[in-house]
Amino acid sequence: MRLAGLAATYGLNLNVFQAWVIWNLCNVENKMISVERILQFSDVPSEAPLIIEKSRPKPDWPLQRIEVKDLHMQYSPDLPRVLKGITCTFPEGKKIGVVGRTGSGKSTLIQALFRVVEPSEGCILIDGIDISKIDQDIWEVMHKCHLADIVKQDPRLLDAPVAEDGENLSVGQRQIKTIREETNGCTVITVAHRIPTVIDNDLVLVLGEGKILEFDTPNQLLSNSSSAFSNLVAEFQEIIQGVTTPWG
Repeated sequence: MRLAGLAATYGLNLNVFQAWVIWNLCNVENKMISVERILQFSDVPSEAPLIIEKSRPKPDWPLQRIEVKDLHMQYSPDLPRVLKGITCTFPEGKKIGVVGRTGSGKSTLIQALFRVVEPSEGCILIDGIDISKIDQDIWEVMHKCHLADIVKQDPRLLDAPVAEDGENLSVGQRQIKTIREETNGCTVITVAHRIPTVIDNDLVLVLGEGKILEFDTPNQLLSNSSSAFSNLVAEFQEIIQGVTTPWG
């Protein structure tokens, strides 16, 4: 009887010891994964420096001519290319609409213009200057958008968080009417999901599967009933009439 009690006592202790060993093994595995993640992040290429002194543009830059040369974009080396050799020129002072079906590369092109993502190949030139070698003055933009005084009220300045949909900004601040004021006479690129948004633009760039399908004036593209832009317009009209579902 004593032997059975002794065995039961040691058996309970063994169970606790086993649980302790398993917990420590799991903890060690989690720590190893954390180290692995740190090593992975340490291999991620760094962004361009905030200021590149030797690449500062002239005070009167930009004059607004935008050239896209053989632009290829992909979000990581193991993912397929979203833009595949985009080459075009946006003349200064013109209004350019960018259209295309979902997944055509519209948003990626704009992200490339803002350097949210860096090109895999090719480059974007504004007035002959490669934008991958310069950096924008954020505070200048803040002043133009009438947001500088608002931002300076928070001690965190540019590190202050912005709530989803700008909920912590007033409606007036979110509207930023400066867009109209500041773009008078400027080159304006509009990514459009609704065809009427770009129908009165000077030029329309139609993308498809990461490539340029067409780039011409709206009237010229509409004069050809078989053009991709004409097809998009026709589909949009059908959407309005409730015949088909949205294309993007």
